[in-house]
Amino acid sequence: MAHSLGGLALTTTPKFIRELGEESEPAPTVETEDAKYFAFYESHQVGTDPELIIKTKPNIFFHELFMRSEELINQEPLDTFFTMNTFGTLALPGEIERYLYQNNGKVVYEGISIPPKQENIQRYANILILGGASAINISELVRSMKNRIMDKKNTGISASTRLALSSLLAFWTSSDFISSAATLSVYNKAPQKSERLKKIATRVKSYVSFTHPENVTVFLRNILMSRKLMLLAKNNNKYNIEKIRIAYQVGAGHAAVQDLIELGDDISLAFLDIYPKGLLNAVVEHNGGTKPFCSTQIIKVKEAIHGTPSTETVIDEKLKSYLEERIGKDNTVSQ
Repeated sequence: MAHSLGGLALTTTPKFIRELGEESEPAPTVETEDAKYFAFYESHQVGTDPELIIKTKPNIFFHELFMRSEELINQEPLDTFFTMNTFGTLALPGEIERYLYQNNGKVVYEGISIPPKQENIQRYANILILGGASAINISELVRSMKNRIMDKKNTGISASTRLALSSLLAFWTSSDFISSAATLSVYNKAPQKSERLKKIATRVKSYVSFTHPENVTVFLRNILMSRKLMLLAKNNNKYNIEKIRIAYQVGAGHAAVQDLIELGDDISLAFLDIYPKGLLNAVVEHNGGTKPFCSTQIIKVKEAIHGTPSTETVIDEKLKSYLEERIGKDNTVSQ
């Protein structure tokens, strides 16, 4: 770009433009018909500079928060803001809180918890969902996956999608432990290296998680977080013409969230077919029942701070219907 100053021709480089404060708007990680999504994936040792999130000008800030659905919905919004998240920091960082307050923004939390090991989740299903893959139960899970994926009547998905899901089985013998260790080794050095290296490491983590859905703490939560993000976009679309801007911050192991958003609503439900009925039932019960499990609470930051009504709860009706068909109606207190 050439400019004239005192008769001299000057060339303005992109770097020079940024130094002048004319930095271009960050490109969305994923863009759909309903929303622009800006993903921030972090290792638990490395935090995100809030200014990077603020530069995306989000209408909604979505944050990973490992908490039972029922507990999150029943908690006061201000109490949630001051909850410590998995990164050891406040669930709503101060700088982001101020931005959302000034721009009438909203905040949403994950609110999904997996039953801990001591609850002996194996009595609900024939796979070990925490601590990685179980050599004893792998063959049974593979058979279950194959049957569910290949049975057109059960899945209701296209042949091409069925083939794509089935191909994941070919990678089943890859080691989640080795892949994850190698990726994290690179990822934790990324701040001293290029941003591109960090992105590559994150993508590797995404691909690994697709080959190990038995790691429910990661992959099942990926599915559910992606559904919440898609639900937020569809809910906004009822009231606004412009695409909503959603920034979300989750751990580096959850990089597959963006892929699941791109795959869409129906495919995420197809992935749930992988899991045995008993396991899904145990997770839903642990979170307070079908209704809270399928609910997403949207908090208006300014109203919450001023103590006025500030929450809106939206329900993933597709997920609710799916779970009621798979595991039956709620018998829990939370109906």
